[in-house]
Amino acid sequence: MDMAAFLRFHEGAARQGPGTAEDVGWAVAAAGTGKGAKVLDAGAGVGCDIRALREAIPEAEVVALEVHEAFIEAISGRYGPEVTAIHGSMGPEPGFDGSAPADFAKLGPFDLIWCAGAIYFLGVETALTHWRRALAEGGAVAFTAPVMFTDTPSQEAVAFWQGDPVGMVDEVRQAVTAAGYQILAERPEPEAGWEAYFAAQKDRIAALRAEIAAGREGAEMAEVLDQAEREAQQWRTLKREVGYYAVVARPE
Repeated sequence: MDMAAFLRFHEGAARQGPGTAEDVGWAVAAAGTGKGAKVLDAGAGVGCDIRALREAIPEAEVVALEVHEAFIEAISGRYGPEVTAIHGSMGPEPGFDGSAPADFAKLGPFDLIWCAGAIYFLGVETALTHWRRALAEGGAVAFTAPVMFTDTPSQEAVAFWQGDPVGMVDEVRQAVTAAGYQILAERPEPEAGWEAYFAAQKDRIAALRAEIAAGREGAEMAEVLDQAEREAQQWRTLKREVGYYAVVARPE
């Protein structure tokens, strides 16, 4: 799949992954994050969870960190000075575009680090270990990660993740423990989160199909759109086998 076309598709979508405002509220309550907290949205996409974070945490100071510069521009355009938008890598290594790792010593400390789906790119243990230095005393991390819900997945379920290595829920728990964290709350990502993600893509897909018909987009984008539509159909068939798992954890 062409990465440039993939990113253009997501630049105009309202969500870049499964989730709802209810997910944010659940995580904030589990973490006990209070009024005026400093929050990092790590791998923020276009900022689809920022409003929910600000509603769940009155007077929150939100920092959005994202490796793709166009996403940061979208956040800045939407929230202006109300949110600090940082272009950089959320991990210890430079981002795919060469962007430098974020300087957590300057940006933090954070009372809550929220990461919807993007933790997968680092790996749970690596991310939690790296982010630990960015947390305030008593701070927590809330994240979602792709998982298999069965240890005997069908071939279709394995193929759903397009060859990426995705483990079981127990492997996520083990990674959290290995990083020196205690799990405060955990649950599968509700179906509503997936449906919200796919619903957010519908208008974007329609708009880009029109661009293809007009000759302003090509075969690379058509492949991205076809894959997005297949993903929605496949998830509805395979949702007992594949999904996201949500965890709220605090360093021990």
